[in-house]
Amino acid sequence: MIEGPNKVIKVLLVEENENDTRRLKDALSGIKGFDIKLDHKLSLRTSLEALVADKFDVVLLDLALPETRGMETINKIYDYLKAIPIILLTDVSEESIGVQAIQIGIHDYLVKDQISALTLERSILYAIDHHRKQTEIRSVLLLDELTKLYNRRGFFVLAHQQIDLARRKSKGFLLMVSDLMNYDEVKERFGNFEGDLALVTLAELFRKNLRGGDLVARIGGNEFAILALDARETSAGTIMARLHDQVAKYNSDKKNKYGLSASIGYSYFAPKDSFSLEDAITVADKMVSEKKIL
Repeated sequence: MIEGPNKVIKVLLVEENENDTRRLKDALSGIKGFDIKLDHKLSLRTSLEALVADKFDVVLLDLALPETRGMETINKIYDYLKAIPIILLTDVSEESIGVQAIQIGIHDYLVKDQISALTLERSILYAIDHHRKQTEIRSVLLLDELTKLYNRRGFFVLAHQQIDLARRKSKGFLLMVSDLMNYDEVKERFGNFEGDLALVTLAELFRKNLRGGDLVARIGGNEFAILALDARETSAGTIMARLHDQVAKYNSDKKNKYGLSASIGYSYFAPKDSFSLEDAITVADKMVSEKKIL
């Protein structure tokens, strides 16, 4: 990270051409005031493995690699855009692709013959700062202020992305919807604060008892949604049993003023199914309306 006294920037350079690699390394070494930690990979495959294994501040990605070129290269790394800023390295003939790439979220592009220490430093610092601001804005816009889960907008934005990823990787997904059934009753008996606290409590039970990669959101006043990718349909019973046990444990604690009453429903779509997020929510909502109680 560029913050702190050492101002370290971890750079992943993905470049196969020896001459271009030499020029880029020279340009990086000419950046003053920062400690550049460079990891160099020759192919997209090894660079993706590096992104999984380590954390970088920025990726410098050549469009012409041994196994892929042009927009195909961008498509293969597209899923990493939300996690890390990416700067494309293009030839003059590929500059139009760089322009297109910026329109779909790539942070910047540089024509390799025109790169200097100054232009590279400016591009790297801009990409890192722009990505940080985007992440902050995204967090504010997509999070529920009360429960700190994703809000409805955040859920739909991220769930659509994950479902598209599931399609590409031939993975099924499990969609669960849950309502806090006694939310209005708690508010009437104990006040709005306790009603909100009941929502926060149920949200925390979800957060602690689901996989870290599962998408959990508050999508309505007292309604929650959970999206679990790469899950089997039989996982629904396991998840519901776990949540049921946690709610029962909370309700058995005599120190609590009231118990939680929640309903839950689910829908499952296998890789071969023609599915949409809206279809999944409709099916899960129908099960909730039939009072499947935690």
